[in-house]
Order: sequence, then structure tokens, then C-alpha cells
Amino acid sequence: MTELTLCMIVRDEERWLSACLESVAGIVDRIVVVDTGSSDATRDIARAHGATVVEHEWADDFAAARNVALGEVHAGYLLVLDADERLAPGAGPALLEAVEAGALDCGLLPLHNAAHLEAAPAEVLSGDRRLGEPVRLGRLLRYTDDLAWEGRVHEHLTAWSARHPCRATVDADIVHYGAVPALRAELGKDQRNLRLLERRAADEPGSPSVAAYLAQEQARAGLVDAARTSASRAFELSLKAEGQGAIEAITHAGTIHALLELESGELDAAERALESAHARGVAHPNFAYLRGRVSERRAATCAPEPERDRHLSRAATGFAEALQSRGETTCVETLNGVTGFESAQRLGLVMLQRGDADSALEHFDAAIAERSECLDARLGRVEALLSKDLAREALDEVQPLLHPKLPDGWFLGAWAAALFGDCETAKALFLQIDLALAGRGWLAPHRGQLAGELRGMLNVA
Repeated sequence: MTELTLCMIVRDEERWLSACLESVAGIVDRIVVVDTGSSDATRDIARAHGATVVEHEWADDFAAARNVALGEVHAGYLLVLDADERLAPGAGPALLEAVEAGALDCGLLPLHNAAHLEAAPAEVLSGDRRLGEPVRLGRLLRYTDDLAWEGRVHEHLTAWSARHPCRATVDADIVHYGAVPALRAELGKDQRNLRLLERRAADEPGSPSVAAYLAQEQARAGLVDAARTSASRAFELSLKAEGQGAIEAITHAGTIHALLELESGELDAAERALESAHARGVAHPNFAYLRGRVSERRAATCAPEPERDRHLSRAATGFAEALQSRGETTCVETLNGVTGFESAQRLGLVMLQRGDADSALEHFDAAIAERSECLDARLGRVEALLSKDLAREALDEVQPLLHPKLPDGWFLGAWAAALFGDCETAKALFLQIDLALAGRGWLAPHRGQLAGELRGMLNVA
């Protein structure tokens, strides 16, 4: 039988390690754990599960640590997991079948990012408590003498994969808890990654992947100008990439570049990036969603009705296309919610502006069913009810949305009051709109125009 070895690098992982190792019990033949300086019970937990523990001095280099584990493997296949990951229940048979078949150099396993630390694996796998869609990662590797990781952070096997190109998806899911934002903040992962990526970018100036990851971390740190520069460079480099990694490079870099340009109000630059990716035949739900976002923004700035309608139609198409990718496993992580609640609530807003309140309600309800806290969807639902002259239902739902810094809520409340014929209350609510607008803009820009129309009807100064 072909041997399967679990290889891990760990440091102070007593919180997670037992669950990870228990998930591979009866599946792997050996466990190799490289410890990079734990001060808790990590090493004892690993040994209690039968692991070979190798101590390695941390040198700000993830690839170097992973390569230490390779020194303990001499044949068969490797399964690569981190301590905050675990094999999903039922993953064993597919994994072992791939190992025994021996046809693959690299097995791509679907990884599911948990949205909450307390989420059960079944909730993450179903998508109920997952961040984005699952992403395929090379985690089952055939051992060869030239197998070696590269890169001090976001380590990769690019050179090895070029020499050993046989890859395919293996239906052995991984559940990952380390992407939960609260945990990332607690562990300082963003600051660590930014520091290491700055060093790696200096070592590999021609890598689109490194530049894209750097842009991500710079954006998280609030370094928007630097992030836009890195993302633009990443995308330019990705368009020159060749081989099996070209699509992943264009998708990764293109997503970050287009998103940052969109958020900076540079709609032409965002659209050029999306068109360039499309011209290369690269499709991904991120791109469909971002096309929708660009068209949505253009509609908000268009005065002529035909042009506005054209942009709203394009926005609807983009969001609908993103929603159709629900449940697909992709080669690059999807932005959070683009195949679910985020696109659903944005599609609902588009349908509202196109005068289809019934369709809008359907999309808002779908978004709220997935994420009850979706503010855009809850506000949109109230607006849809008002559009249908259902003032009583709207008034009940708008009450919790009357927040001092939320002009949309106060406007919808004023609209509901006006439908009831209570003009004095509606006028009083307009004072709250003005106060809220002093602190922030409209969540949905079209409501500014509607508020202006209602203000005129009520004769509010």
C-alpha cells in the first residue's frame, strides 16, 4: 500500500491541534509535525497522537519550515494541513482512493473558510456559516526527490508543479477556521504577513502572485495608495503569465486591482481590468460581481434615463451571473458573499430602481435568509414594501433601522409616515435625515433623489 503522511508546521496551536489530528485518524499512516517554537502544550499533543515532532528555529520563512518536514518523508504521498484546519467527515475514502490510484502529482482539495469560530464543520460545508465559496488548493502531493516549497510567506510549489503537472480535484474537503476575521486580528496575522510580503516582494519583483498578496495586506492595513500601486503591477504581470498558473494569476490579481479601483471611484480603470481578463477568457464569480458593481455605480451618476437603464440592466446581469455560481469550487477565493447574500441584496436594489418591487423583495429575502444582519437588504425590503404602498408592514420593519447615522432609515420612516398622511411626523423625520447626512452619505445613492422628491412634496425646507 502507498503510504500517506500528514505534514504540518505549528507554533502554539494547543487550541486547534487535537481536532485537526483527530480528523485524520485512520486515514494517514504517519504524522510529521514541525514545531517552530511553541511555548504551550502543542508538542505534547502532537506526540500523544503519534506524531514525529521535529523542532525548527523560526526564521520568518514558511517554505523553509515546510521543507524541514519533507526531510522526514521518503515515499508515497503527503497531505498538507495547518492546525486550524481539519479534514471534513467522510473525506477519507476519496483521499485514500486517490493515493492508491497513484495517478496524481498534485491533488486539489476544496477548502472551506469558516465564518465563525464556533461553526460546526457541517455548517461550514453547507455554506450556512462559510466565507465565500470553497477554493481548490494543492494539498495532496506525490513525494519526489525534487519536491520543495518556495517563498517565505504564501509559500508555493510553482517550480515543482511545472515538472510534475498532473493535477486534479479530489473530493476530500477541508474546513479552515483561520480565516475568521476576529482570529486573524487576535493572532496579528495581517501585520506578520505584510512584513513578510514586503521582504518577499523585494526578492521576487516579477511575481504577480506576490504583488497581489502584498496589495491585499496593504489594503487591510489602510495603505490604499500603496495597495493600488501593488495591485496594478500585479495585474500587469499576470497578463504576461503563461502555463497552468496564468488563469489563477489573472483572477487573483484582477480581482484585487478592479476592486481597489472601484472603491477609489476609478470606474474606467476597474472596467478596463475586467475587460482585459474577459479578453483572456478568464471567468470567475468575482468578475461578474465586480462588473455589476461598476455598472451600479455608473447608473448612480447617470442623469439620462435610457443610459441609466442600460447600466442598471448590466448591473442586474452581473449580480445574477455571480449568484448562478453558488456552490461552485473555484481556483481563487471568492469575495465574501458574491455568490450569495452580497449579490442578492445588490440585485434587489437594482430591481427596485427598475420598478420591480416584487422581484426586489425576493432577492432581499434571500439575502436576509443567509445573513439576517444584511443592512442593505433590510433597508431595501422596507423600500420595496413602501413601493407597493404597504405602509403598515414597512413601518413595523423600519423601526429598528432608525439610527442617528443612517439617513436611509430616517428617509424610509418619513416615506411611511407620508403614506399614512402624517405629514408632521414625516417633516420631523426629515430633520433626522439632515443630521445623519452630516456624518455619512446614503447607503443607496438613489434614495437621495427620492428623498429630494419627497422633501418637495412635503414642502420641507
